[in-house]
Amino acid sequence: MVSADNLNIDILEAIFSHLAGSDLHSVVLVSKSFYDGVLPHLYRTLTYTIRHGKTFPRCSPFMALLRASALAKFVQHIDISYVPVLQKSISSRPQFDSVFLDEFRQVLELCTNLTTFTCIQNILPSILSGLSKKPTLTSLRVHISDLVPSQAGSLCQLNNLRTLFLDHSSWAMMDALPKWTGSLGTNLRTLALYNCADLNELILERSLPNLPNLANLHVVGCMRIDHIVLFRLLVHTPNLEGLSFTTTTDSSKILEKTSDLKHLRNVAIDTRFSMSSTQPVPAILSDIFFHFKKSSVALASLKIKVSEPQVVMGSGFIEQLLATTAYTLKRLSFIGCSIKLESLTSICKACPQLDRLDVCIPNLTDPLNQARFVDALNRSMTLRTIVDTDDHTAHGAHFVLRQTDVLKLVTDVPLLRTIVSDRKVWKRKPTLRPGVVMERIGSRQKTPTPWFMTTEQLY
Repeated sequence: MVSADNLNIDILEAIFSHLAGSDLHSVVLVSKSFYDGVLPHLYRTLTYTIRHGKTFPRCSPFMALLRASALAKFVQHIDISYVPVLQKSISSRPQFDSVFLDEFRQVLELCTNLTTFTCIQNILPSILSGLSKKPTLTSLRVHISDLVPSQAGSLCQLNNLRTLFLDHSSWAMMDALPKWTGSLGTNLRTLALYNCADLNELILERSLPNLPNLANLHVVGCMRIDHIVLFRLLVHTPNLEGLSFTTTTDSSKILEKTSDLKHLRNVAIDTRFSMSSTQPVPAILSDIFFHFKKSSVALASLKIKVSEPQVVMGSGFIEQLLATTAYTLKRLSFIGCSIKLESLTSICKACPQLDRLDVCIPNLTDPLNQARFVDALNRSMTLRTIVDTDDHTAHGAHFVLRQTDVLKLVTDVPLLRTIVSDRKVWKRKPTLRPGVVMERIGSRQKTPTPWFMTTEQLY
């Protein structure tokens, strides 16, 4: 007679893969066979956030693995977003807890099946010996501002990576990048360089030819590499599908002869300028979209982030954007800026495939604003998700989306399914009578995906 206890272990693992963490803790107490089936899922992902840091050293997530080293073979993903500090220093450089770093390094050495590693804290020099010799590692995201040449050389031994994200990279790591990309070769699909002050055109020009299969390139916040330089180097990446870059106030236009971007689908633009600039941001972006149109780019996703607060994108720019991307666009994001309600109406009318829109939601307590906002959204037959990009950093009173506002929105816009605002996710109930369910975006999640990337590109 077949029972749950004598099911094949592979079947149990497949079943338990659909359960959440709290349910897994209960299932593990049922029986020995259930315990064996749950173990790979309980230890598959090791995360450490500020919530865990409050209990250190009284409670350490690494001690269980150090005491039972056989469990380390199940760890495939490590995500460290917080590291305990000994004391708050007057300087900007924190003094990290040496006990934590030592335990973490020992655990890293035990995790022989590691596939993804993320650490946004500047601790890599202290744990580098544990990270080396990981042939199964395919995704790496690290903060490496303090690496010296010998340490950079050790990191370059990781040559099976498909995703590489370097955050605040040191000059030594930038010097070693051409050599590292040479060993990665056809394996690497995603390269992200974020706030790397020492990255220059020569280094990038020597690195990109080594990566013929590169599908996603993100060069953001690297002030020596602007959009003009980057577009000139795209000739080395013929298969590029995702591109992120930083624009500057340079009055020069993109070169007339650049690479063919026929595969490009996802673009994120980090626009940095000053109000006194001779070339305002819409003019810079207009040059870029003109180039996209000439290259017959069919964008599915477009994100625009503006560093200057309280910028309103003009109607003329929106018209040019739609003329270039309207028929293929599925996701559109305006971060750090806003658009007029007339422009919102034009977007919803002109984009037949638009599924998600990230914009600043206007003050819905004003009946006129609410009516015009609802009318704009109803112009789209495909829009399912609205994300509020207002970060509430400006001075003055702020509009906060309440449950009654959300309920009215999903009632007045029947096709709308999800609204995200103020770290809350509102979802329409799957019932005939309109209703919403709210979920909070808490700190228990993994390290947030950078705004210019998607989860698929990162992992």
